[in-house]
Amino acid sequence: WVEMKGIKRYYNDLSHASDILSILHRYGFDWINEEEHEFVIEDGRLLLYNGYPDTTDIVIPDGVTRIGRRAFYGIDVRTVTCPEGIEEIEKEAFGRCRSLEQINIPPSVRKIGIGAFRSCEVLNHIAIPDAVDRLRDGIIPYQRDRRCGVFEFCKALQDVTMKQVKERSDEMTFYGTPFGETLK
Repeated sequence: WVEMKGIKRYYNDLSHASDILSILHRYGFDWINEEEHEFVIEDGRLLLYNGYPDTTDIVIPDGVTRIGRRAFYGIDVRTVTCPEGIEEIEKEAFGRCRSLEQINIPPSVRKIGIGAFRSCEVLNHIAIPDAVDRLRDGIIPYQRDRRCGVFEFCKALQDVTMKQVKERSDEMTFYGTPFGETLK
């Protein structure tokens, strides 16, 4: 468990939790002061969102080039505004953000990781930049070594804007979504 601001978040991937804790320790604090550190960012990589629990609309700061693995995992967020310059959205970055309705993915994004939006249950539209060459499935070890898709189990996802979507996505990319049913 990692506890911040009285909120406990469980990380199945201990290497991710230890990465965050080692960075926090390096800067000399054992917890995050919510007023000073809404985002934990190192070398342009947003490692963790640590905002107020009742904040539902998030604006990622300029200068972020990568949204790290599980940076927003399971957070109750409604909208996310990403600045131009982000190049990668890592594995499970927004996984299980069950209230996520809207996110803009800027044209600078070239890679979207496995399960990046997995189980975002109310997300109904997404626009994928042309720079993303493929939405790849992959193995997430703690998921019993089964393949996971980028938008898997996004129960409301009906509209995807992406050139050659069928040719540029893997089998599990849209698994468990209304949009995935239209691709069959």
